[in-house]
Amino acid sequence: MDALPFLVAEFPIPPLQLSQNGRFHWVLKAKATKAYRTASKVIFRGARVKSKIATRETASIVATFYWPDRRRRDRMNAMERLKPIWDGMQDALIVMDDSGLTFQPVQFKLDKKNPRVVVEVFDTQPTEARQ
Repeated sequence: MDALPFLVAEFPIPPLQLSQNGRFHWVLKAKATKAYRTASKVIFRGARVKSKIATRETASIVATFYWPDRRRRDRMNAMERLKPIWDGMQDALIVMDDSGLTFQPVQFKLDKKNPRVVVEVFDTQPTEARQ
């Protein structure tokens, strides 16, 4: 993307319980989902208040995983593990509904010392539509 993101947030790598391919008991998955969604809401709400970000109808997302090793990973499954982040973004009123999000292909990079997910949120609305 050519434009600068209006919001950048950093998260820990999502737990394996959020994987679509994981074979975990539904209670474990529900607890992991709730915890990750709540953390996302707190992070995004803090950023929204600090930067005075208005709620948008649409936004474009770039998610970059910084993995601790070079093992092969499934990009689609990695993206699906981020669903609680998008729900938390909606809870924090960054976007009205997560159905208004457009996703760019997920990026994979290496960072052995600090594995994480960096989410960049880009504006897709014209300036006059936000007022």
